[in-house]
Amino acid sequence: RFAIALFNRGTPGYWIANRRLELVLLRSLANYKDYQRSALGKGVPGYEHSPQTELAREQGTHQFDYALVSHSGSWRSGRLPELGLGYNTPLTCLAGLGAAANKDAGRSFITCSPDFLLTAIKRAEDDRGLIVRGYETRGQSHRVTMRLPREVRRVQRANLLEEAGEALPVARGRVSFPCRPHEIVTFLLRW
Repeated sequence: RFAIALFNRGTPGYWIANRRLELVLLRSLANYKDYQRSALGKGVPGYEHSPQTELAREQGTHQFDYALVSHSGSWRSGRLPELGLGYNTPLTCLAGLGAAANKDAGRSFITCSPDFLLTAIKRAEDDRGLIVRGYETRGQSHRVTMRLPREVRRVQRANLLEEAGEALPVARGRVSFPCRPHEIVTFLLRW
């Protein structure tokens, strides 16, 4: 009925066995032939005659960030993908400009149905709109509704090259679309 999740920033990995969850903080090695092969393949000097790998010793000062999060039920009901992304990409706030910023104070720029997580919002490469990307976190097909900025007039699915595809109807500032389990979806928003 209850569980615990371990979030971290930038550590090499986990060990999970026998009801134990361990966080790997460092992998410090003095003699590792795979580093030598990799360095030689990349043309890094100093590895020609010895597998001694100074870079793999990870000497110096290290800072580790991790968090334990308790929740009830499964990882799905605990909303762990959303919490984990929030832990690894803290919120960045920017000041608005003048009266235009005040009229939408307290309103999210874009919101989505639960179990769909926005991972990117960026200016389109052609400079004529926004690219919005997200993915389904529950592992189950369902319909997602996304509330958009008032100025959005047209929404199209897009590929990773930002080439526009299927147009989706925008009704009352919202667009709805089907999403497969763990599907990554990209949209092109135009004003």
